[in-house]
Amino acid sequence: MMWGSTNCNDKALLEYLNSSNLAILNQGNDSTYCSAGRLEVFEITLWSFGLLESFKGWEVSSEPSLLDHRHILFTLEGSVPVYLIRNPRGTNWDSFQEGLKGRLERRQELT
Repeated sequence: MMWGSTNCNDKALLEYLNSSNLAILNQGNDSTYCSAGRLEVFEITLWSFGLLESFKGWEVSSEPSLLDHRHILFTLEGSVPVYLIRNPRGTNWDSFQEGLKGRLERRQELT
């Protein structure tokens, strides 16, 4: 398999990519999907050939994502790296509860 997937029709995808001027940025064969007993490369990152010069790196993050799918990180030339940090202590719980209450009320109105 071209990017590490064991469950994909490579030929059909490659024909599409050739006709649409897109490139697969995946590097290596690190699994992008990890669940009990299964490691797979489901996600692919597509990029225009015309913009390949701005692309500088691609990797599967080793940080926990709280999902079966792992985060994919890449850098663009001239871009500033962005690090997403979840800080539960910084959560505005009043705003969260108001938003949740509103969504639940709207859902009840629909039923």
